[in-house]
Amino acid sequence: MEKMLLILLKLNNMKFYIAHIKSFSAKYLIILIAFLSLIINFYNISNVPPSLSWDEASVGYDAWSIVMNGKDQWSEAFPVAFQSFGEIKYPFHIYTTSAFIKFFGLHDWVVRAPSAFFGAINVVILFFLTRFITKNEKLALLTSLLLVICPWFINFSRVNWETNFALAFFLTGLLIFFHGIEKSPKIIPLAFIFFGLDLYTYNAAKLFIPIFVIFLCIIYCKELFKNLWISSASVFIFVLILCFGFLNPKLSGLTRFQQVSFNDELVKKTITYKITKNHYIGRGEIVFKNYLSHFNPQFLFISGDINPRHSSQLTGELYWSDLLLLPLGLLALFKLRKKYGYLIIVWFFLAPLPASIVNEVPHASRSMFALGGWQIVSSFGIYYLLRKIHKNFRKIVILLLALFIMASFLNYLYGYFNIYPKKYADVWQYGYKKIFTDYRDTFKNYDHVIITDRYNQPYIFALYYLRYPLSEFRSEVVYNKSIRKETSVVESFNHFIFTDINFYNLPKGKSLIFASPTDKMDELTPKNLLLNPDGSISIYVYEYEK
Repeated sequence: MEKMLLILLKLNNMKFYIAHIKSFSAKYLIILIAFLSLIINFYNISNVPPSLSWDEASVGYDAWSIVMNGKDQWSEAFPVAFQSFGEIKYPFHIYTTSAFIKFFGLHDWVVRAPSAFFGAINVVILFFLTRFITKNEKLALLTSLLLVICPWFINFSRVNWETNFALAFFLTGLLIFFHGIEKSPKIIPLAFIFFGLDLYTYNAAKLFIPIFVIFLCIIYCKELFKNLWISSASVFIFVLILCFGFLNPKLSGLTRFQQVSFNDELVKKTITYKITKNHYIGRGEIVFKNYLSHFNPQFLFISGDINPRHSSQLTGELYWSDLLLLPLGLLALFKLRKKYGYLIIVWFFLAPLPASIVNEVPHASRSMFALGGWQIVSSFGIYYLLRKIHKNFRKIVILLLALFIMASFLNYLYGYFNIYPKKYADVWQYGYKKIFTDYRDTFKNYDHVIITDRYNQPYIFALYYLRYPLSEFRSEVVYNKSIRKETSVVESFNHFIFTDINFYNLPKGKSLIFASPTDKMDELTPKNLLLNPDGSISIYVYEYEK
């Protein structure tokens, strides 16, 4: 009997050590996966994409100006919302960029670093979230790895847009919520605070988060009713934060919605409007078609978002393997008959909705809340596939699937780092980067520096790359009042002039002129040519004295 007890104790200890080793190895594996994400996100980040976009340059200058003066480019002190080219930018990613600039200075890689860093953070949060709700470390590790190598995720982790910041608030809120209902109800209000704050990170959150929270409360109503006062306080806090946006028009998101919403003429062309003469039904038809477009193979697996700033155009937002894994994963989650499975299904189908109520669909950025959730579904798809295959063939299937995904990943990386920055440099306004980095020391030798505005908002690149003092800019700036103001807010400041290039309208004095191929002047011989990475002409450089 004593020998039996000793054997049992040893076995129990062995189980403990095995469990400890598994947990220990999982911690190291998630660190390695997060490190892989950092490498992918930061590698050559200043040059791929080849230049900061106008939005990134605006974020960089505002963030730098906050560090230097405590004011944005419009001289507003520590604004809650930032004005940018006729729309409003939310504050979190700009103030986060300010912190990076404070420590590392103003450089292209520093402007993009916050998003790259938050990308890796999202990978870690997703691991803990998936592990907590599924109690499966292998599934959690697989989900995190699938997110790291996802083209959709990589595209937005290497540019300073709001997507990764919005995703971080959402995933953190969800992780805290599950911890709250299972272990510590007192922290549930914190989850709803994160959901509420997420509303002010990106416009897509304005629609996605409230609807998701409603489903979250419905699915977990029993758990919430067990702690009714805490749950009621949580919902009240969320509604209070939500209402704050209505008190501050800049945070409401209505300006951006009006800019991208479809017009009445489009509604009148719909079949349902022609039959019913009802605008709401006509809009419903457009929204439905827009929603379905996000499941189009062209978008998901072939070339991605039609906007080259949102996709490399060389692959889809996902890999072809997801064509099999996503349906299998949804089926597996449905058959699971667990609450978290139903919630993930809601997450999956809700994500494209914010992009569906406006123009430009399918839209990778506005449907970015798919990230994380869709990778969980794919992971379940892999598990479901392996369970349905005879155990004698599982290793072969795992090997083939791993090789296919790895080949897809490497193919994407090659195209993204070698082909994409050369082919789409103009889309990233590469010419403006070349102007202000190559000629910054020569501007002082001219009475006028005339720069084409064909690539949109050249003034912000001047402010950013020249680190132009805010006080001087504010005293010198002349804003554009012509029809071109939508794409060229500033007409001039100091001796810089931003306009379409016309030989017969050149001012008196010595001018240095930068013209796009569209503005090329046959009357003058170019002094120099600024080339795109693929060797094509981006900017013609002229010198002229009148």
